[in-house]
Amino acid sequence: MAWCATILTLFPEIFPGPLGASLAGDALKRGLWSLETRQIREHGLGRHRSVDDTPAGGGPGMIMRADILAAALDAVIAVDDSRPRLIMTPRGVPFAQAAARELAAGQGVVILCGRFEGVDERVIEARGLREVSIGDFVLAGGEIAAMAIIESCVRLLPGVMGKEASGREESFEHGLLEYPHYTRPREWEGHTIPEVLLSGDHGRIEAWRRAEAERLTRERRPDLFKLKPVRREEYSQRIWRLGLKPSGGLRMQRASVIAFVAMALALALPASAQQPQPPIRVRGTIEAVDAPNLTIKSRTGETVKIRLADNARVTSFVKANVADLKPNTYVGVTSVPAADGGEKAVSVHIFPEERRGTAEGRAAWDLLPDSKMTTGAVNIGQVEGVQGQVLTVTYKGQEAKIRLTPESPIVAYSTGDRSELKPGVKIVIFSATRGEDGTLQAAAITYGRDGLTPPM
Repeated sequence: MAWCATILTLFPEIFPGPLGASLAGDALKRGLWSLETRQIREHGLGRHRSVDDTPAGGGPGMIMRADILAAALDAVIAVDDSRPRLIMTPRGVPFAQAAARELAAGQGVVILCGRFEGVDERVIEARGLREVSIGDFVLAGGEIAAMAIIESCVRLLPGVMGKEASGREESFEHGLLEYPHYTRPREWEGHTIPEVLLSGDHGRIEAWRRAEAERLTRERRPDLFKLKPVRREEYSQRIWRLGLKPSGGLRMQRASVIAFVAMALALALPASAQQPQPPIRVRGTIEAVDAPNLTIKSRTGETVKIRLADNARVTSFVKANVADLKPNTYVGVTSVPAADGGEKAVSVHIFPEERRGTAEGRAAWDLLPDSKMTTGAVNIGQVEGVQGQVLTVTYKGQEAKIRLTPESPIVAYSTGDRSELKPGVKIVIFSATRGEDGTLQAAAITYGRDGLTPPM
């Protein structure tokens, strides 16, 4: 699947806007990337689909509610969606070229566009949103900032820019501002092109451009120039990943001792030591319900207590069969290595059509040893010499062939009802979080209907 940007906004009609023109627009038409907008008000409250409320403790303006934003995010982010989740805010980490390259190298990005006075802090923490800023100024909302970020990423995607070197020689690519450019005519209003650029001596031209880049950076961005050249790139990448905001070299805006120590540790530790913890998954059977708390006997025999958010997204699995696997149906297939060297389906779950494209890809899955999850469009057929039928799952221009046996359960996502979460019901929670008091919390849960055990 192409690089995908998902935007949550109160004004989806703004998009694609400038993203539909020039390089980004042409790439969008050619399918090099995709744009998906979601209306936050779809999850609003009451007749007017309200999404905000007055600030706790008093103060001006209105605050976007955590429960509304969480519901909007949960509706578009699949369980295995690894795309970074950003929220546009003036207090966020400065977005830099290093960040654009990092995002462009991934599967895409999910961006929440705030409005009003701000958003409830709790949704930022609970959904792991990365706060991002495009400058020290304030806009009415995050939409224009989101467009800027998306364009900075899209232009770096393979096939978008006509010449790869165009991207490598721009401002910030080497921790410096870009050198000046000139073109014909040779003389204009008494101003001439520097002779070195007309010399044909590529060594002298490169040296001149480097010197000019350093001069401009020293004059206009002394904070960047003070850093040693070999550290500029690392600095940009680490402050982006840490969530720290630089101001004046290595001094932090609103700096604290904790923030400074955190940055020092980040520069000393390998990147692998800073990766976020994997999601906590819970699979098992409900033993007791004391709303909003559930007591679950996990499949490994442990008793797990978990608090279900008031606005938790509740979905269900219902039984399906091979006849439901129509050509191009969007599915997720859990598989394990087979004795013949191929792969065997452990389970197949059918996504609703509105979820098509989310979490597309192939990755390790923790259901069984050596199991994988492949998500994409499926076709089914009979292959000579193979017992059972073979699923061909197409994802991001690739495909995986997975053998479907009569024992492979097939289920379909369906709507859920919180009232059906009763003792004896089998559930799966794909991404629980641990609160400050150590208790597990969940913003989404899926259960099996009619005695079905979720096979994921």
